[in-house]
Amino acid sequence: MKTSDKTDLLYKAMVKARKELPAIGKKSTAKVPTKKGGSFSYSYASLDVIAETIDPILAKHGLMLSTGGGECEGNQVAITTRLVHESGQWMESTLLMVPSDRDPQGIGSCITYGSRYGYRLVGVVTEDDDDGAWASIKDKNKKKPPAASQKQKPPERTWVDVCKSNPDIADMYKKLKMGKNAGNAVWAYCKKKHTKQDDREQEFCDRVKKKFDETSDPLPLENTNKGVK
Repeated sequence: MKTSDKTDLLYKAMVKARKELPAIGKKSTAKVPTKKGGSFSYSYASLDVIAETIDPILAKHGLMLSTGGGECEGNQVAITTRLVHESGQWMESTLLMVPSDRDPQGIGSCITYGSRYGYRLVGVVTEDDDDGAWASIKDKNKKKPPAASQKQKPPERTWVDVCKSNPDIADMYKKLKMGKNAGNAVWAYCKKKHTKQDDREQEFCDRVKKKFDETSDPLPLENTNKGVK
């Protein structure tokens, strides 16, 4: 925000004027078509209604609000609002907006919205404005960039992985001459008994160690036809 060197008289007048400013409701509604054939609606307090209500009160206290807009800076439109006091003191604020389309209608929407928004400089209160969505936001139906693909969960470990990551268990398993079917049966039992992966792996290791300690002759853990008890 920019101001004149002195602002004492300006602020005194603003304080008096603000005491008389009413809240302005949104009584106008607009329906806007989208590029994909749909539409959306918004309600707003029109610039004419705001000006007709506020300007006489400002003038009563020696104030005037003016708006200049349309200067384009890159892909933005600058709308500058200046509040001037009869003493010559002033303050101004600039709103930068990105038009929904780079055509006269898109730029004009920004200027109109910016002019209405500029009345907030003197404390004008309206209900929450939502038409800025049309003035400065791209088509609501514009495709969003694809979300980053979710990381795939690693495959569930099996008894074979347990043996690979535990050399001692792998050595016992080999000396016991455990067949693949026996290993599958024991692992199925571990999965049924435990829900947590760590518990399953510990159960498998414990059963291999126990069988290794119990037998002097390498034999399969269990009769695969009878299952694991």
